Amino acid sequence: MKFTSLNLTDIRGVREHIMGMRNIVAQLKKLEGIQNLRKPVRNE
Repeated sequence: MKFTSLNLTDIRGVREHIMGMRNIVAQLKKLEGIQNLRKPVRNE
């Protein structure tokens, strides 16, 4: 997974900026799901 700083440079770049941010969010959600699978289950 690659993290970079995304800067909004002009109005034409708005769509690309939003798509890049959505891609990062999707990757983080996927990573969070994988980490949740690794958590031990407690029987209370």
